[in-house]
Amino acid sequence: MKKVQAMIIFCAMLLAIIMPHRASADVPYTLKMSSDYTWTVTFSENVKSSVINRSNIYIGDENGKKLSGYTYSFVTIKGKVVTVKPPKAGYEEGKTYTLVITNRLVKTSGESFNVNVAEKFLTGPAATKPTDKPTDKPAVTAPTPQPTEKPSITSDAYTAKLNDDNTWTLQLNEAPKKTVINRSNFYIADQNGKKLSGYTFSRVTVSGKTVTLQPPLSGYEDGKTYQLVMTERAETSTGNRYGFNIAQSFTIGEAAVEETPKPTPAPPVVEQPKPEQPKPTIPAPTSNYSVVNILSNGSYKVHSTYSTFAEAKKRVGNNQGIVKNGQLVAMKSGFIQTKAANGNVLTRVFNDANLTSERTYLPANSEIAYVDATERSIKVNVAGQEGYIAHDNAVLKPFNAYFTRNYYANVNGELAHYIYAPSKNSYDSYTISAAPKFMVRGVKYYSLDGATFTDATGKVIGTSYPYYQVASVRSQTKFTAAQIDRYIQEILKTRGSSAVQKSKIKNLGATLIALQNKYNINALAILSMAQHESAYGMSDHALKHNNLFGLNVTDNGNPADTYPSVANNIETLVIQYLEKKYLPPTAWFPNGTVFGNKDYGMNVKYASDPYWGSKIAGHYYRMMKMMATLGYGQDKRYQVARLKDNTVQTYRYSGLTQAAFTYNGNAKGKFVLILEEGANFYKISSDTSAYKAVYVRKNVLEKVATH
Repeated sequence: MKKVQAMIIFCAMLLAIIMPHRASADVPYTLKMSSDYTWTVTFSENVKSSVINRSNIYIGDENGKKLSGYTYSFVTIKGKVVTVKPPKAGYEEGKTYTLVITNRLVKTSGESFNVNVAEKFLTGPAATKPTDKPTDKPAVTAPTPQPTEKPSITSDAYTAKLNDDNTWTLQLNEAPKKTVINRSNFYIADQNGKKLSGYTFSRVTVSGKTVTLQPPLSGYEDGKTYQLVMTERAETSTGNRYGFNIAQSFTIGEAAVEETPKPTPAPPVVEQPKPEQPKPTIPAPTSNYSVVNILSNGSYKVHSTYSTFAEAKKRVGNNQGIVKNGQLVAMKSGFIQTKAANGNVLTRVFNDANLTSERTYLPANSEIAYVDATERSIKVNVAGQEGYIAHDNAVLKPFNAYFTRNYYANVNGELAHYIYAPSKNSYDSYTISAAPKFMVRGVKYYSLDGATFTDATGKVIGTSYPYYQVASVRSQTKFTAAQIDRYIQEILKTRGSSAVQKSKIKNLGATLIALQNKYNINALAILSMAQHESAYGMSDHALKHNNLFGLNVTDNGNPADTYPSVANNIETLVIQYLEKKYLPPTAWFPNGTVFGNKDYGMNVKYASDPYWGSKIAGHYYRMMKMMATLGYGQDKRYQVARLKDNTVQTYRYSGLTQAAFTYNGNAKGKFVLILEEGANFYKISSDTSAYKAVYVRKNVLEKVATH
């Protein structure tokens, strides 16, 4: 009897070890591990399939550190349920591991689950072989070894499976258009995603939603890693694009499951961030100024010491800097990474070295160019405009020891911006516009202002502005309220069923057109802002407060204003913010009627994000593409120009008679649209709502290139 009781207790303890199960009312998920070490994670809402990858769900050691050799062999996503099967080689018996789910996991609506999971589990002891002799100890059967599987991944958008004969079977969520099943849209690439010219599928067949891709006639090379690529140009049978791309890695001769593809834009064939270097070895704090040699690994060696900043600065040469109290306060050349200081998350940018006249502001971890340093402040270049910031807000990154920079690239004909995130040691990216014609695919480009692009050596390759970033919002769209509502309906479908049902941007066409006609602000410009600021109408501010634009929400965390309706919120944006503070030449912050950046336009003062203007331009650009896909065409693009003088008189008529309004000392550099050209005049977009257009003399404008 005692033996039986002992056996029951032992089994209960063993099950507790190998079959963890967790559920809590305080978290939006439940966890369960079966006896074969398969994890089932059930969330409170549907999971976005494109974020299920090795970066967001992985196996760690007992301390949660990611284990490179322990990659789950198979993952499926079905609505709220994510199933993670164990590694192909299994786990080591009697060892503790951690299932890790990061807080980057999001719902199909795009909203974060806001969870960090680190669930420890212990694998069972080694199996005991059966014996004919009785034993007092229970025999524990080890988990059945998992068979070696070919790569296979399932998501809400598609399934991709590599069969034993190396034939790929793609099951798409919609039937593909047969005419786009070609070598440009479906191909084999190397492990870095570069197309291989000698590896052409021997046969491609399409049956409904299924695409079968047979291996090249010459076969693949054993032990080598390839990628199956489907580009974002692939279309459904109805002519719409799928809205995702595939870059599925596979290795011949062994099972090799790779992560689900990330959302477009796909990265160019460029290197990923190098691992962060060890923290610099900094000389002991001292009240003196030490000139230091800056080594390539980021460490410093004291060269000489001086009693004043001015004296030390005279002695600074190439690959050298000045250190005081353990902080690098000056260098020959490099970049600045902004940081929070003195209880404020923002970095203030001033017009003067004494930090008295504020120009704009930036969030922490923004990358800006270093120009020079004084004892009191650091001179920087922000979006092509020089200014000054406090030493407390700066982490200096010397060129000779700075391995990661923001960059731009031509990705499938579109301009993508890659922003380095120090906390993740990886890049975030977004699409701005079509790529300038001078940009070559697969090459990194650098720019301070998002318009003048250089190569890695600093050589200027070309200058061109993203059109919707510099096109005046004082314009009129040709689209009707019904067409705008149709666009909103279609774009919300790409955001998931929750967005279709709950989004606060639904049915705004009539409201936007009415405000456009009343205040001469383009309806689609406002909609682009709303999409960006409210995550397509699904942010907490939008859903709970009818606040699409986060009005009165600051980086330091004050609560959002609440509005009786979304229409009221939009009208408040137009009247109390755009018309009062930003657009007219007499506004509080009259930097122009374009989205802009930190040098010009609304972005100078409207948002701390230095790329707010270019991100909204990206929404506008994609909106135009979808309008064309829906058969509505696109709005006309006009020639963009900049005013050359600070004081400019505008007129009501082409004869340059009857004054309209005057730019008094703040016109230079502002962007306008040229609507018509005469012998001695330009008809341009008006910066005030009183006129839809005004006239100026031709010699006050300089045309610029756009893309």
